[in-house]
Amino acid sequence: MAGPWFKWYPADWRADPQLRLCGLAARGLWIDLIGYMHEAVPYGFLLVNGDVPTAEEVADLVGVRSVKLVRECLSELERRQVFSRDEGGRIYSRRMVRDAERNLRDKAHGSQGGNPLLNPAVNGGVNPPDNPGDKAHAHPRDRDPEARSQRTTKPKSKAQPAAPFAPADWVPKDEWRAFDAMRKAKDVRGWTDDGRRYALNTLERLRDAGELPDAVLRQSVERGWRGLFPVKKDQPNSGAVPEWWSSESATNEQAQRLGMTSRGGESWQDFRGRIRERLKTAH
Repeated sequence: MAGPWFKWYPADWRADPQLRLCGLAARGLWIDLIGYMHEAVPYGFLLVNGDVPTAEEVADLVGVRSVKLVRECLSELERRQVFSRDEGGRIYSRRMVRDAERNLRDKAHGSQGGNPLLNPAVNGGVNPPDNPGDKAHAHPRDRDPEARSQRTTKPKSKAQPAAPFAPADWVPKDEWRAFDAMRKAKDVRGWTDDGRRYALNTLERLRDAGELPDAVLRQSVERGWRGLFPVKKDQPNSGAVPEWWSSESATNEQAQRLGMTSRGGESWQDFRGRIRERLKTAH
């Protein structure tokens, strides 16, 4: 079960390009739904007591009288690909699902560690019995006078150097190196690894929305932008998103024209990538 709070990144909320294209009402509905998805099982899905709520029920949840307005806002959010649906048609937040999976991995890794000094096999337990041979329990005349002046010093452990930052495998290497070099030159205060991670989070959201990562990076380098944004359609050879990438139904229609079908468990991003490769070889 999820805790009573979750991490919130205002900069990410404001920088999400697909969300910014939605109207104020749609964005307000989405933030309300995120609160319910935080409490749902599985985490990140729009469920109430395990059931998919209807538009009428969503209107009741968020305190809106107009069911028509709720339907319009949901349609707008889906058209802008702010959320996704699974095979059963359930609405879910891609970011929240990814965060939940990452938390599970972190917990699994943490459960394998621990303090070896608290292991009974090492020191006889957390509170081992007194050592009968310990000089602290001996008569004062039997103690070594020099022992009182001796202190056992524990060698200081050297801090391990941080692992060098490395982008994910799906990030185009040449374009990322060019963007990274430009940011280093522009940011006089320093282009930190945290900044790089935030930039990659933005790039991943743009990729999930159908943008081509290499085109997004090239656009920012060519225009000298510190941020990453959807590719402008008026750019020649910009790698703008084709029409068949704009929605799941359009993708399926393009796949049918090419005689292709989605593989079991394949994400929409990977399916569209295969379609794009097929189109390249066809030309």
